[in-house]
Amino acid sequence: MEMDIAATERALIEKSSPSDKILTKAEVSKMKAKLTLEPKIVFMIMIEGGLRVGEALGLKKYNVRKAGVKVFLKYISTKWRGPLTKLYRAGKITKEDFVKRSERKMRDSMVEMPLMESTAELLEAWIVRNDYKDADLLFPARRKGGKIRIYPDETIRPRSTEWMEKKLRRAAKEAGIGRKVNCHMCRHTFVSRCKDVGMTDLMICDFTGHKSPRNLRTYSHATRENLDKLLKVVHGEEE
Repeated sequence: MEMDIAATERALIEKSSPSDKILTKAEVSKMKAKLTLEPKIVFMIMIEGGLRVGEALGLKKYNVRKAGVKVFLKYISTKWRGPLTKLYRAGKITKEDFVKRSERKMRDSMVEMPLMESTAELLEAWIVRNDYKDADLLFPARRKGGKIRIYPDETIRPRSTEWMEKKLRRAAKEAGIGRKVNCHMCRHTFVSRCKDVGMTDLMICDFTGHKSPRNLRTYSHATRENLDKLLKVVHGEEE
């Protein structure tokens, strides 16, 4: 059976669009208005900082730092864990080597991300309201009544990814956004915004925790509006 190249190409062109992976400023504003306080803070942290949903939900009070009036997040990117953990579980490295290499990887994966003033104010108010201690999770899993969930092993765990995905889908639907929205779109949106204002790939990597600029290719999508502006400059038609 021969493949119909023309039909496949046409279908892909009609179906796919880079802008499907990013949220416009108008969409972000509409969704913010539909979210309650806790998911709104998580949403804005992901949009403004490019954090993975697991990184945002796993933040603790000590990850929130202050320098003068500026508030920023200082956290360790989760990207380092996978390969090293696989080596340890496969018995290819000792526990001692695993600990040493983990500490080095964690040090190398440290990210500092300034927060916008409005988000910083919401986050600080959230911390005060819940009277969090230094090592407390900022977004712990809770029962229906609002009490923090204590698991059978006596641990407190972060909100689940599914919880945040559900909140975003509902907010998008209520905001009249006629497409599927998920948490990872926040990371795509962050990288694309950084690209739009002229940030270099190395600068963006410092924020996202990527080790190589090559890994940013799947996250960078020029919006049609910004692409039009850039092309006008290229062709000498800027206003």
